[in-house]
Amino acid sequence: MNNGKMEISKAKTLVAFLIIPIELILGNVVKVIDDQLIRVIIVTLLFFTGFSLAIFLYHDVLKRDWKLFKEHIWRNLLTAIIGLVAAPVILYGTRFLTQMLFGATAGGASGDSTGTTTVRMALITAIASLAALMAPFTEEIIARHALFYQFKGRGAVTVLMFFFSAIFFGLIHWNNFNGNVVEMIPYMMMGAWFSLLYLYSKNIWVSITTHFLFDVMTPVASIFMLIITIIQH
Repeated sequence: MNNGKMEISKAKTLVAFLIIPIELILGNVVKVIDDQLIRVIIVTLLFFTGFSLAIFLYHDVLKRDWKLFKEHIWRNLLTAIIGLVAAPVILYGTRFLTQMLFGATAGGASGDSTGTTTVRMALITAIASLAALMAPFTEEIIARHALFYQFKGRGAVTVLMFFFSAIFFGLIHWNNFNGNVVEMIPYMMMGAWFSLLYLYSKNIWVSITTHFLFDVMTPVASIFMLIITIIQH
């Protein structure tokens, strides 16, 4: 680090930047597989590969910040919880505004719905939801650190990367909204909020914790539903 600036590896940054776009592209390629269970397993393995690569690239940052996070754990947890409380306000508030301005719908891509949930369907949903456990780590490492925080202290470049990382975070939800960019704007605002949390706390684990707590109910609910479905059958 020189003059308060972080040393940036262009190669690591480029690889980190490409992880999620490649996941999305390969995820679309996998759609040609007819068996939904196999398709979901492959996509989940793709996410796990990206998750592992992101951690490998920036394990030094995670290790360093984890030690600092534990030193002031209650303060950092409080910051993360405040971030968590504000997150849905930002998300749904921005979504309401986009609906008013652009007439965007309030939801993502919806799947087929039937009156009866089979064990196979519940298993597919539970496996797919595992991505929500990995996403906070992968997305915070890439969108918050690689594409923003490591550029801090560089004036206009820092500001540019703040907006770029927020837009990037919104766009990686492309498949959730079938390519409707307007519906991704709330997630761009969420990306900006997570970046501000990281910038304020100077610790990536604060934004990871906030993001994880925001996402965790999806896999918890899916696993609970799987258990209930197995019991009922």
